[in-house]
Amino acid sequence: MKIIAHRANINGPSSKNENQKSSIRNCIDFGYDVEIDIRLIGGKLYLGHNKPEVTITKDELIMIKNKVWVHCKNLEALSFFKQIDEGFNFFWHEKDSYTLTSKGYIWAYPGKQLSSECICVMPELNCPVNNIKDLINSSISGICTDYPNLFD
Repeated sequence: MKIIAHRANINGPSSKNENQKSSIRNCIDFGYDVEIDIRLIGGKLYLGHNKPEVTITKDELIMIKNKVWVHCKNLEALSFFKQIDEGFNFFWHEKDSYTLTSKGYIWAYPGKQLSSECICVMPELNCPVNNIKDLINSSISGICTDYPNLFD
């Protein structure tokens, strides 16, 4: 099962550290995959959840492409990742119950029913099973959480 650090958080939400290059590297060094928020504006790629905050280059992303789940935050970013052929796992969603990533995973909104192809997003908000231990022992593909250490 994949453990994905939501916005590069490890021990809970941290607006100061999330989507920062050093936090992303830290998560990868700990062995986690990382969900990152990306926008493309004026030909530049930006990390940031609610707004563009930190620039990041395509080359920097390519170096970590096998560990990142790219949440495209605007249409330009979605089109960019669809057009390049670099093997990124990317997706777009807002409050959809489910969305499909470019690598075929089902990204499930918090609290939604899960299958073996699903990534359970933010189980700490609304776990769709009786408890976290049951979730860890289930046959889902992964968990995206602000608390990846709980699932190690």
